[in-house]
Amino acid sequence: MSLQLRNSQKDLDDLRHTNLSLTDRLEAISRNSSSPSMGHTSLMNEIDMSDQEGEYWCRLGRE
Repeated sequence: MSLQLRNSQKDLDDLRHTNLSLTDRLEAISRNSSSPSMGHTSLMNEIDMSDQEGEYWCRLGRE
């Protein structure tokens, strides 16, 4: 594996970790709010779609 590819993989892993951390924080804030908002639901859907798209491109790059 080339150095550039290893660095890209590390960057991707770091971004995934950050994404999971931010998602956990967002869910914690949501649980503490008195009522779920439509904006939050939309944001969570966007996060889920973004995560799925990232996984797709990652798998595609490995094939």
